Amino acid sequence: MSILIRTYADIEKLEGEDALSEAERLLLSSSIAGLVGLMMIAAQLTWNAGDFAPNSAVVLTSPDWKTIADGPSENPAAEWTDANAPGKDYETFYAFAYALDVVVPVLDLGQTDAWAPSPARGEWGYRLFYLQKMFIVAGWVVTAIAAAAISGMIRRDD
Repeated sequence: MSILIRTYADIEKLEGEDALSEAERLLLSSSIAGLVGLMMIAAQLTWNAGDFAPNSAVVLTSPDWKTIADGPSENPAAEWTDANAPGKDYETFYAFAYALDVVVPVLDLGQTDAWAPSPARGEWGYRLFYLQKMFIVAGWVVTAIAAAAISGMIRRDD
């Protein structure tokens, strides 16, 4: 993020056709922010519905996880990471960090490595499992366009 801020500051020093307009910067920023916001809402709704599962074969096959997942809990993932649960030291789920992990391809916050929407758990898990793929592609596209625009590969011909 500091690289983008530094680059924006450098761009403001440029004159003429090399500089991004305020509207173009706002559009790029709001596109990324909008994608992150939508993914964050979808991830939180999926988490609240209990449709996330640990993204680890070791955890998924452990007797402790199977006991919690097959039990009466409506949200086994939240129960797994509870302070008194066997997974208390497992990565905590944060919807904002998960959204950044999905949408911004150059970031690796560990959330997508630790958690995955589970299509087998419910409707929200099914939806987010496929929606996540579209957000990954959209994140790559918007980030690539932003990088090209910032680096000067995309220029206005007035």
